[in-house]
Amino acid sequence: MTTYKEIEITALKEGQLDLMVGLLSEAGYSGFEELEEGSILKAFIDSGDFDEPLLNNLLEPYAIRYFSRDLEEQNWNAL
Repeated sequence: MTTYKEIEITALKEGQLDLMVGLLSEAGYSGFEELEEGSILKAFIDSGDFDEPLLNNLLEPYAIRYFSRDLEEQNWNAL
């Protein structure tokens, strides 16, 4: 069964949401969820493709912190 890495980025400033989606898309993230009117972004990537040093390098210039957790594959339509 496939596992995914969920990255939650909090306290985004105005204009950073679209920037982060663009950067993370180029890094292989394929799913995104916007929460609290753009101040929180959840991004999803296959665990095998997750590269923590790359993620840190992408976020470092913006002083953005993140939290991560592993997710098991689910049938989201059934839920």
